[in-house]
Amino acid sequence: MSAARRLPVTYRALPSDEAVEPHLALLKSKVLPLTDLEWKSASRASRTIRTLEVDFRRLSDISETTLSGVSAHANLLERPHLHLLFVFCDDSDLYRSTARQQIREWLDFVTAKRNQEWIIISLSAVPRATSSKFYQRKGAVSDKIRADFNSGKRDRCVHMTMTAAPSADLVLDHATIGDLSSKLKDAIMQTFDVNLTAYEEEVRKKGLAHSFEAMNLLEDALIQYDELEASFFQTLVESNYAWLSGIDSLALGDDILPLQQDIERKPYRQLIRSNEITIFDFRIYLFSRQMNLLGRMGRIVELAKRSLLFIGAFSRSLRSLAPPDHAAFIESWTYSACISIVTMCDQLANSRGQDALELPGFAALRSELVELARRQLERLGQRLTFLPNASPVVDDVVHMENTVAGGPASAAPPISNIEFAAAQNSEESFDQLYIRLTHKAIEGYQISGRKRSSLRLHVSLALLERRRDKAASAQRLLSHLPRHYLEGRWTGIECALLADCALLQGELGMAKDKLLSTLALVRAGMNFGIRKWSPQVVLPDRSDQPAPALAAALMSDIYSLASTLEKDFAAINFPTFRVSISAEQGRHAQDEDAAIVTLAIESYLPCQVDIAECRLKFSDADGESYWFSSAACMLQPGKNKIDAHCFMPLHGAFALELSQLRFSRIIFQYSHRPSAASAKVSPSQSTVTFPPDPHALDVTLDAPEHVHLDRGRDMIVSLLTGRNALSSARIRLQALPGNRSIDLSSAESLASLNGVTASRETLQLSKVDPRICSQFRVPLSIDASDIVVLVDYYDQRKSKVRRQLRAVRRLRAALPFSVNVHDFFRHTFVLSRFAISSDDACCLRIRSATLIGTSPDIAITSSASHSSVVSPERPASYVFKINKPNASVGEHGKAMRFEIVYRSIEDEIKLIWSCAVRGRLQEAGLSLMQFAVDQAFEHAVQLCVDVPKYALTGHVFFRPFDVSLWDSVIRDSFLSLADQATLTALLSHMHRHSELGRGDAVDCRWRHLTIPVELPTISVLTQACLTLANPSGLELGQCAEANLALSCTFAWAAPNEQTNLHEHGTCMRYELNAPASDWIVCGTRMATFDAVEGVTHRATVWLISQRAGNLTMPSIICRPVDASLTSETHYINAATRVEVLPERETDVASTHTLTYLVHH
Repeated sequence: MSAARRLPVTYRALPSDEAVEPHLALLKSKVLPLTDLEWKSASRASRTIRTLEVDFRRLSDISETTLSGVSAHANLLERPHLHLLFVFCDDSDLYRSTARQQIREWLDFVTAKRNQEWIIISLSAVPRATSSKFYQRKGAVSDKIRADFNSGKRDRCVHMTMTAAPSADLVLDHATIGDLSSKLKDAIMQTFDVNLTAYEEEVRKKGLAHSFEAMNLLEDALIQYDELEASFFQTLVESNYAWLSGIDSLALGDDILPLQQDIERKPYRQLIRSNEITIFDFRIYLFSRQMNLLGRMGRIVELAKRSLLFIGAFSRSLRSLAPPDHAAFIESWTYSACISIVTMCDQLANSRGQDALELPGFAALRSELVELARRQLERLGQRLTFLPNASPVVDDVVHMENTVAGGPASAAPPISNIEFAAAQNSEESFDQLYIRLTHKAIEGYQISGRKRSSLRLHVSLALLERRRDKAASAQRLLSHLPRHYLEGRWTGIECALLADCALLQGELGMAKDKLLSTLALVRAGMNFGIRKWSPQVVLPDRSDQPAPALAAALMSDIYSLASTLEKDFAAINFPTFRVSISAEQGRHAQDEDAAIVTLAIESYLPCQVDIAECRLKFSDADGESYWFSSAACMLQPGKNKIDAHCFMPLHGAFALELSQLRFSRIIFQYSHRPSAASAKVSPSQSTVTFPPDPHALDVTLDAPEHVHLDRGRDMIVSLLTGRNALSSARIRLQALPGNRSIDLSSAESLASLNGVTASRETLQLSKVDPRICSQFRVPLSIDASDIVVLVDYYDQRKSKVRRQLRAVRRLRAALPFSVNVHDFFRHTFVLSRFAISSDDACCLRIRSATLIGTSPDIAITSSASHSSVVSPERPASYVFKINKPNASVGEHGKAMRFEIVYRSIEDEIKLIWSCAVRGRLQEAGLSLMQFAVDQAFEHAVQLCVDVPKYALTGHVFFRPFDVSLWDSVIRDSFLSLADQATLTALLSHMHRHSELGRGDAVDCRWRHLTIPVELPTISVLTQACLTLANPSGLELGQCAEANLALSCTFAWAAPNEQTNLHEHGTCMRYELNAPASDWIVCGTRMATFDAVEGVTHRATVWLISQRAGNLTMPSIICRPVDASLTSETHYINAATRVEVLPERETDVASTHTLTYLVHH
């Protein structure tokens, strides 16, 4: 049998192939041909091969293509079915040091091939004199080989012996020959069966795929192609890429082979049948069939996704294994493939009436394909120096070095793509194509929401413009990009862009824009995790420069650039500085009205920063703003403490809202407001508290000591200058709500001060000495209880410093008590009772209450005026007798004045408290706390002192000392913690050991209230009298005659009514009412009569008593029929009582009563 028809088996010998050559002929004669080989197939019946010829070939003589077996699908017998290794080694040491590693390298090489078996044959020489130890040593090498390389249950090692030198012939006994022959047959049949099964599967898949496609079973056909591709990849991995040697046969037009429906450009099927197709063509053919099926099924997104994976992976494989001169071809093929797939997808979508970019998920895939094509242009541009070799931003440009050479250098394949060839020949054509592809990719990325990919492409366009010396265009593109990278905290990219942008803006003379870029560059250097400024992040190319010098240079550039601005520029929340309050307790200046707060400024820059001014904005609970400022300062790296002043006398809690650091014309501004904006002080904000300053300027509002209700409302404005010698002061008052200005043009100075000028909105003062209280009476034309006091003033010691006081003062609009009047009319006089009761929980001490007539014609007699304490539960009453004047009543109008002299019990207690505490504070050296203590006590007097007990006894008694209550009261004074503790201890001692004193021992001012009172009037006053004809001896059930007399007078009527009544009189109606249990009224119980001045109307009624005892007479009500008239009935004998005796003879009495009623 010729060698072409024999089954190839390779061999190799260690240490050299020549060592086994003398023995091969003997071995072949003993072993070959192989007989009785049994083939057991899973899909066929068992067969017996009677003889099989084997061709032993050196391994080095077999080509790599033949070994891999991929290029010859039609003839499986050309592949080696077995690999033999002959090992000549007798020495165990030599085996361990050299032979074992050589065996392992051979084994790695042959097992990397697809479905091939191997056997190791160990040969050793037989000695002349046999020694057991020596023989055991010889046998030990073959045992070591078997132990090291056998895997599983199969024995792949054979041991053979040779005669001693010089003949060194093989010693082949029947056992050795049988063992070797059996292993050869098993290994060859195993390889044959596996290769045949794989070949049948590949052929089956191809046939099935064509059949399914012909029957329009597209999904089934695609599955077959996918399985065929998976089989190819398995072969690809197992063959270790050795088959790619055929890439050198590329021809013109191969770089633009369409990956779409048209596959007739090459006779792919004929090449496959003739086993002449290259792997390049095979992959193109296989993938084209898959894309064709996906396109026919309308699965456009899947088509794009598969194409992207295939083109990327296949181009990388070609690039890594092809010679360097194939780079342009691979780039052209990749470019053409991507554009071809994009065009195909667009056409498929249009044929179905769809917009490809609107397909879910397709826009991003389309852009990735376009970008992959664009990347080939970048490779081309780098190679042709159209683009720089490296870029700090465009991180997807792959370097062109080849890691593996696929074979010897050959002629470069031709490029057929016209666009790609034009871009290779012309920089202008390159730019046009590059820009067009970039915009096309950006469009898809923007539609799909892939912002980072879109930004990266924008950057590449900007860098291209800069490369082409188009500075203005490059700057315009770059200036919009850093803020997008800032959002994602891609600091390295952002800094590179900012540095380039600042450089371009400097070249173009754009000072403001360069300032913004430099500021952003400094900001980008902040490491937010550790709050540290890192120069390596900002400018990596200048990282060798010391950080302080680099930071100082950047800040110097910022300073000089900012100085060119026409107006201030605010840098919001710039991260290189951090502003906070150093202490929560503020303080007051000792010699002027100013609040001081200490702030902590932490600078993260490693250099000094010259700050022109620090400003802080605080707000109070009402939302009013207050600004603190400091002088110029030099910020050192790290923490700095600075005092800021506000030239206003502040008191209370204030929340930090805003802080500003001025650097040249830049204002670094930081917001300290909570996330939920609120005008109120939030617990999450930094707050500072200020205790009251007793020596600061202050303004109080109070009602006048003398108040006349029939006159305009006034208030007393008191200006306390404190420590200030005022050069000028301007007072404004505004009523809340609405900030309505109070007219001050009629303000009157109570102390006749000089230099006072009053206008509608302001009260201007000049040259007022310290420690002076200036009071002004201001008419109030509007109703207001809360009034905003605004005072702008200048101290003579610092006349250029404008100070301001802003405070909300409460002016009590309502009187603390109410007065009710009840008049009792008589013919010649009126009794008026004035009842005074206090409002709410307030107690008043009334020294006197008098009623005075303004005309001598009115005579008033009062009861004894007495001092009394009035509370809501215990009012005070005062009765006055007013004689009827000679003139008509209505002519006098408001002819009386009711005057009350009073003061508040709480005012007395506060004054007693203040006097007592002042002495205690002076003894303890805490006189400065007097103002704070008085203010705190003013809000807690009802809780601390037993006010009702003081009102009864005149002595002040503390309630039991409540530590929590006093802590809350003292805390509102905003003293320091140490002062609060001292004050609490002092007050606790006063509670336990002290009675404050009596109210009459203090000089508390009295207030006067004058109320105008009109002389009382009534239209008709009726005097009624009901008398029994025989009041004595009246018995139960007896009928008694009663005489009713009614006389009317119009003397207390108003003048117009009085004239009309005298001329025409009026009709009156009277009615007798008696309890049914006392009397039965018989006769005319209700009737009308004409009322005439001086005429008495008389009537008779009969009364029948219903019970014995002391009974009151029936009541009489008399009213005018005209409802417009007022009237009152004076029942003269309303207090008269009648004694009714029990009946003695019931029957007689009853008969008498009935007989009397019948006759009458």
